[in-house]
Amino acid sequence: MLEDLGPDIILQVLALCGVHATVSLSRASRGLRVITMTKQLWLDILDNLAFNGLLDLPPIDRLSVSTDELIQLVKCAVGGPKSWLFTFPLSQPARQLSFLVSQPVEEIIDLHLLGGGQYIGLCTLNSLQIHHVDTGRKIYCCPVDHERTLWSIELLAGGQILRVLLVPATSPSSDRLTIQEVDLLNDQVNEVFSLAFTGRGSCREPGLAFIPYHVNQTEVVLINWRREKCLRLDYMSYPYTAVKTKLTPNHLVALYTKDEKPFHTYLAITSL
Repeated sequence: MLEDLGPDIILQVLALCGVHATVSLSRASRGLRVITMTKQLWLDILDNLAFNGLLDLPPIDRLSVSTDELIQLVKCAVGGPKSWLFTFPLSQPARQLSFLVSQPVEEIIDLHLLGGGQYIGLCTLNSLQIHHVDTGRKIYCCPVDHERTLWSIELLAGGQILRVLLVPATSPSSDRLTIQEVDLLNDQVNEVFSLAFTGRGSCREPGLAFIPYHVNQTEVVLINWRREKCLRLDYMSYPYTAVKTKLTPNHLVALYTKDEKPFHTYLAITSL
């Protein structure tokens, strides 16, 4: 039985477990409830939560505060004053902006709000659109098949240029990897890069200068689209285990399982 450990050991364990374990254990028996109502236990729990950045609590008088007041402090910090009661009136969230979208909800496959909250990309069944959030004005629209095209958008430094990446997710020869730039001052769209790919692949994430394009599970083509150069990286990973990549401004980080026993997992960093 847990109670056989003694109050001191139980208090040390509960201080590490946190609020949920303490509340759950308090319902098990009368003896455990007495232990869980110890003032020092709740002081330790609050200290752990504050140390881990989970709660931002005001200074408290440790000598005068009671255990019930400490528990009340946790409830208020987590859920707000009396918000755990069904009778407590819930406040409505503030709606900052809204605009009319021409497509029904079931036809919108994905959306992406850019940093700063001024522009949002909407992928529908047959198009990729970018809207200005403040006005709802459509500043970009490109016909795409959502089942055959992967996409990504980024706002360049200065906030005047949007870059759009369209990647073929299937293998028809007519599909091309393209990069378009949208001038937000005059809504002009320019295609700055286009490249045909015969293989089926995916683009995990675009960069300002490089694109890691996954041709299959083991190979990655690193594209420097500004210089129109490509670098093929074959990680010789174990079949049916995909290579996971992360692009940074100066490096490509890859995580893969090597195709030889005992099939260890490796992390490779390629300098750009």
